[in-house]
Amino acid sequence: MAEDLLVPIPHSTLDRLNEAHWQLHQMEEHFHRADPFRWALNGFLRAIKEVPQLLLMEFQNHPGFPDWHRQMREQLANDPLLSYLFRTRDVIVHQKMLMPNSKGFFGITRGHGIKCGFGWKFDPMEDSDRLMNRMATLAREGGDMMGFFDPHDEDTMTCVERTWRLPEFPDDDLVDLSAKAWHRIAADVAQAIERVGGTRSEIKLSCPHGSEGVKLRRYDRAELAKYVYGPGSKAASGPYSPSSTIASAKMELPPVEKA
Repeated sequence: MAEDLLVPIPHSTLDRLNEAHWQLHQMEEHFHRADPFRWALNGFLRAIKEVPQLLLMEFQNHPGFPDWHRQMREQLANDPLLSYLFRTRDVIVHQKMLMPNSKGFFGITRGHGIKCGFGWKFDPMEDSDRLMNRMATLAREGGDMMGFFDPHDEDTMTCVERTWRLPEFPDDDLVDLSAKAWHRIAADVAQAIERVGGTRSEIKLSCPHGSEGVKLRRYDRAELAKYVYGPGSKAASGPYSPSSTIASAKMELPPVEKA
């Protein structure tokens, strides 16, 4: 993550920055699982706010650094994104859990984006699979009016597209905002290392992060059709439960079997 950093190195600060990076991975991995996503977000917010605090602890004895750090904190306080995330962290730690907004679409895709579907406001404590569960059960009991589960359609996949947003930043997904916040804090850490005599080096994420690659969750149409169009479909025997053959947010589906 950090290249060519010579002494002095703020080991604890960089470790916490790495922890925040790890939480970013968790947010992406669990993007469609509501509770793990929120817990990973909580961990990211705690870790990212602690980075400037640890930086001061490690460099406070360097001449002039406390004054420089004070100016850095003032800049962070005036940054709309960082200041809001820091306040949100305090609410999580001392008052209540964070409930971000979540919405998206249910429908079909050719692999990238929704081809046909309808919007849906998610309960921020509900997994995406629960929505698919309900839609499959409705189709089983009342008919697949839109053909979203049609086993003869080999060109599309049934899917859920989801976003996580904060009211204060309605145009950006939380994963994208978190990655942006990470880079902003990392830039300050690099400047601090240079300020105390270290070699200036860009501190950056070693891998790309963003919501674009995880917001679409694709499902095995053949597996869904077994339930929706299977025996007894007019009197459902029970709710649909996604099986192990259903792809995760980062996996490509196996080819759909011909009906």
